[in-house]
Amino acid sequence: MCRDAAGPLGAARFLSGGEIIARFIPSTTALITFEAAARLGGFSRAAEELCLSESAVSKQIAKLESYLDLKLFDRAAGRFGLTEAGRAYVTEIRRTLDKLEADTKNAANFQMTRKELQIAALPTFSNKWLMPRLGTFFRRHPDIIVNIRGKIDPFDFSELEFDAAVHFADPQWQGVRQSTLFSEELIAVANPQHFPVEQWQAADCRGAGFVGAPLLHKVTREDAWRRWLQGARLDHPNPASGAQFDTFSTVIEAVRSGIGIALVPRLYVERELARGELVQFHPHTLRDEKTYMLILPDREVLHPSLMAFSDWLHDEARAFRTARLAEETA
Repeated sequence: MCRDAAGPLGAARFLSGGEIIARFIPSTTALITFEAAARLGGFSRAAEELCLSESAVSKQIAKLESYLDLKLFDRAAGRFGLTEAGRAYVTEIRRTLDKLEADTKNAANFQMTRKELQIAALPTFSNKWLMPRLGTFFRRHPDIIVNIRGKIDPFDFSELEFDAAVHFADPQWQGVRQSTLFSEELIAVANPQHFPVEQWQAADCRGAGFVGAPLLHKVTREDAWRRWLQGARLDHPNPASGAQFDTFSTVIEAVRSGIGIALVPRLYVERELARGELVQFHPHTLRDEKTYMLILPDREVLHPSLMAFSDWLHDEARAFRTARLAEETA
C-alpha cells in the first residue's frame, strides 16, 4: 500500500511502512508557467496569459530552476531567452503537458462519449416486454451496447454502476429523475388446453364456472384475486387459496402448465394471448396496479447514448399505450 502527496513543487510516494520514495517531478503550475514564458518570450506576456502577476511568474520560474538546480533562462543584460538546457527541456515539457491535457479531457468526457449502457430492469419486465422490442433500438443505434441486469428493489445510483433503471414508481427512489412509461393491468388467464375457458366465456355463464379452478398467486400481490373478484362481482369461497410464486414469469409458466389460473400483467402475456396459448377468460381488469417508470440519475448532463435509449424507450411505450387503447376501444 502507498499513497501520493504533492509538495509545493514536487511529489512523493509514501509506502505503508513510512518509507518515502520521492518522485522527481515539479508541480504542474511551475511547468505550465515555464512553458508559457518560453513560448511567449517573456515573463510579462506569460503573466498576462496566465492571469498572474509578473512577480508570481518570476517566483515560479525561480522555484523550478532551484528544484532542477539548472538555469532555464538567460537573463544577461538586454537579453532574455532560453538556455540550451531550457530549450531541450521545454520541448519535452510541451509534449508532456499536451498529453496530460488530452488524457484529462478524455477522462472528463468519458461519460459523454462512451457507447455502453448499464440498465437495471425488473426481471420479468425485461424478459417479457423489453427484450422483444430491444432489437429496434440496436437497429437504430448499432454502435451502442446495452447491458441489462435484473434488479427487483430500488437502489442508490451513487452506490451501483447503473446508468438507468426501468422499474415501478416507488417512494424509495431518491435523487432521481422519473418519467412515466405506462400503467400495469392485471387480467385473468388460463390455458385452454387444460380448462374449459369457452364455457367460462359463455354469455349465460360469464366467469362463474372458473370458481372451482385452482387460483395461483404472486407472493407480493396476495390480495389481487380478492380485489378482482370484488370488482367482477363474483363470489369465491376462498380467494386466498392456491399456490404462490415469487415472480410473474413463474406464475405464467404455472398457468401454461395447467396448474391453475392466475392474474397477470397483460403486457407479460402478449405473445401467449396472440398465439392462443393463454386466454383471458373474463373481461374484468385490475387497472393501474403499478406504474412503470424510466429512472435516471439526477445529473445536469446525461450522455448521448443514455438520451438515445431514453428517447427510444419512450417511443416504444407510447406505441404500446396507443395499441392498448385501440384494443380496448375495439
